[in-house]
Amino acid sequence: MVHNAPPEGIAATPLDPVCCHWQASVTGPAGSPYEGGAFYLYIQVPYTYPMNPPVVRFLTRIFHPNVSRHGDVGIDSVHHNWTLALTISKVLISIQSLLTDPYTAVCMEPEIGEMYANQRAKFEAIARRWTWRYAMHDVLHNVL
Repeated sequence: MVHNAPPEGIAATPLDPVCCHWQASVTGPAGSPYEGGAFYLYIQVPYTYPMNPPVVRFLTRIFHPNVSRHGDVGIDSVHHNWTLALTISKVLISIQSLLTDPYTAVCMEPEIGEMYANQRAKFEAIARRWTWRYAMHDVLHNVL
């Protein structure tokens, strides 16, 4: 499901022998307000995979228009345009690319999407603060 050599900044491991429950991590891309953050996700792979898409949820809090306050991720390819050609790895790559380029036409959190579109500096400051607070605990632990 995820290549032996996963894309840079992406990792995933099964949590059970049947591979229905996975934990993944995505590193915030350089140049984004999420840079340096380690964002953990839970992936539930249905028994009908790859006919049906996985359910992906952020475990790490993130200030992002395409992620709900509960961690649900709004990705068009998963929710509306799933095909057999898509894989867990491609879903994680899509999530990582959303961290650089949010899709604001359809948002899980419309207020955050509006802020991203109309008050970019404010959005980036808040997203950066959340990244420091919630996604950099390993970095901060090593510094202290």
